[in-house]
Formats: sequence, structure tokens, C-alpha cells
Amino acid sequence: MEYRKLIAFGKSSHVISIPKAWMVENNLKKGDAIALTRKNENIILRPKTSQKEAEERENKITINVDGKTNRHITDEIISAYINNFRGITLEGSEIKDKSKEIQSAVHDLIALEVMEQDAEKIVAKDFLNMKDINVKSLIQKMDVIARAMISDAKKQFDEDNCENIRQRDRDINRLFFLACRAIKYGLRNPLTVSQLFNIESDEEILNYRLAATYIEKISDTAKRGARYMNYADFNQKQKKQFIKIFNQIEDQYIKMMDAYYKKDKETAFKLCDNKESIIEQINDFYLKNKNTDWIGYLTTELKHMIIRVYSIGRVIYQ
Repeated sequence: MEYRKLIAFGKSSHVISIPKAWMVENNLKKGDAIALTRKNENIILRPKTSQKEAEERENKITINVDGKTNRHITDEIISAYINNFRGITLEGSEIKDKSKEIQSAVHDLIALEVMEQDAEKIVAKDFLNMKDINVKSLIQKMDVIARAMISDAKKQFDEDNCENIRQRDRDINRLFFLACRAIKYGLRNPLTVSQLFNIESDEEILNYRLAATYIEKISDTAKRGARYMNYADFNQKQKKQFIKIFNQIEDQYIKMMDAYYKKDKETAFKLCDNKESIIEQINDFYLKNKNTDWIGYLTTELKHMIIRVYSIGRVIYQ
């Protein structure tokens, strides 16, 4: 941190000197305008750049696909997307063999489209306008999908919902990556974040990141839980006991998200008091049925789900 002294200037104003290194980094010279923004008790300075110039500025990245697994390539594409690269070029002699997986990875990212493709190159362009993004709305959409996934997962003993749940999990992932991108953009552009995301403090945007992460992980546990339920050979009594616990977790999730939207700390505290009781029920169910196939996988997913529900509670009261 660097400190500068206030110098009296006239009868009603004061000035401070600007570090030369900062001026050089931002190509500033005598007479250039500097934007000043008040944020709570702070004042933030930045070079004055027109909106048109900012929109015309495009970051681009090139990813070589040779010698990399499909998972590795997908992770690099997601990383470039979250870090706001507007143009992503994938190149290499193995493009032809990996083009299907690359196109699938691009399709799973909102507003990213393949614009050009040949035997050695795929070019994807991003059409996202950050001014259209509302992080609160993204989290609400993720929540709606997660609730539906949990509801359908509970029915898996009676009907096969695995494919529908898997597709909705992909929808949540797309929203999650977009939320991560918007949040990172906000952290890098503190002057515009409060207007874009309608927040009162920088801390709130970090809370969005945590909430989005926990909802995404809860949806993953619902997806895996439904798949394991498909394999489990439970009798009717075991199914009834399992669904009873699952219902409690669903109820806790819905109440916790309602508390999240209302920023209701007291409700979050009360809900978190139920954690040990529900985990004890899960452990008891496992011990009574530990010789049943897939019981360990299923009870583990229930624990993961309830722990992440209460992690949302910590986001509320911390």
C-alpha cells in the first residue's frame, strides 16, 4: 500500500500526486482526464476510457490441443471463458479427431459459438454482453433447477429420471460457469460491479460465488444419488426410510435458500442446528443396512448434500 499526503489547493479543494509508474502503465500524460468514483467511504481512480473503446477491446487466446486429453482441453476452454477471453482459437494436428468434444465443450458455455473450423483450427467467439448479466438472477435459476433435480431424484426408485436429471445438471453447469465469469469480471472492474450486479459491497459478490458453488455441488449430489438409486436393490422398508431422510434434506434446502434470499440469519442459525440430527439419521440408516449393495455410495451422497446445504447457511450468517 502506498500513501500520499493531501495538499491544499485553493480555498475549498485538496490534491494528491499520482504515482508515475501508474501513469506509465496506463499511458497517461499531462492533461489527460481521470475518472473518480465514490464507493462508500472510498474514492477509486481510473483512466477515463470511453464505453465504445472498452467494448471494442477484445482479449483473445490460442489453445494447442495436441497431446492433451479431452478433459484437459475442456478445462482450458472453460478457464478462458471464465477469464473473459472473447476469442478462443483451438489449433493443432489433432483438431480433426477432437472436434466433436471441442464443439460439445463450446456448446456448454452460454454465448460462445464456433465461427470457423477446418482440419487444423477451430475458432470460437463470445457474444456475451456483461451489461445483460444479473448474478442474482443466475443463482435463482440455478436454485430452481436444483430443486427440480432433487424432487425427481427422490422418485428414482419408482421411475427412471436419470437422463432428465443429467440434462438439467448440464444446464446448471452452464449457469454456474457464466456466474463465475460475471463474478470475476466484477472483481476486476470494481467501478462498474455495483451497477451491474446491484450489490452494496464487494463482499457480497464473493458470497454469490460461494452460493453458486454450493448449489452446483448440491445438483451434482442429486445427479449421482439418482444414478446410485437406480443400482441399489432396496426392499420397500429401506426405500421408505431412505426417502424419509431425503425429504428432510429437500425441506432443509428449500428453507435455507428462502433464508438466503431474505438474508435471514436467524433462520439460517436454526436450520444449521439440525445438521447433526440428520447426519446421525444417515449414519444409523447405513449401520442398519450396511450389507446392502450401494448403501455406502447413497449415504455418502446424502451427507454431501446436507453439508452443502448448511454451507449455504454459513454464507448467510458469516
